[in-house]
Amino acid sequence: MTADATKLVDWLVIISDHENVGRERLAGREAHLQGLVPHIASGFWTMGGALLKAPEEGQGQVVNGSCLVANATTKEEVIAKLQADIYYNGVWNLEKVQIFPLAIAFRKEKTDGLL
Repeated sequence: MTADATKLVDWLVIISDHENVGRERLAGREAHLQGLVPHIASGFWTMGGALLKAPEEGQGQVVNGSCLVANATTKEEVIAKLQADIYYNGVWNLEKVQIFPLAIAFRKEKTDGLL
């Protein structure tokens, strides 16, 4: 294995939800967030949050997916972490998952996140 084969790469992950899974998303939210904690601590997940629908007048935030940034050697490693998530079965529409290698130009740490 060459040195390049073990190089960590940032990966942008965009996953839409299936239609009308708001209840399922909310019911699994705590387990989803707790499942992320060890992978955040290890540096695998470096950013994440909910994708929102464009706001309409008088309407609050409506979640319609997730966006994450992973630090991993391969796309397959990222997919394996997604498959271990509670949202993998039923909430995320994995037919539409998009995973791109990402060259991050800057990173600002957020200090008021959930985790």
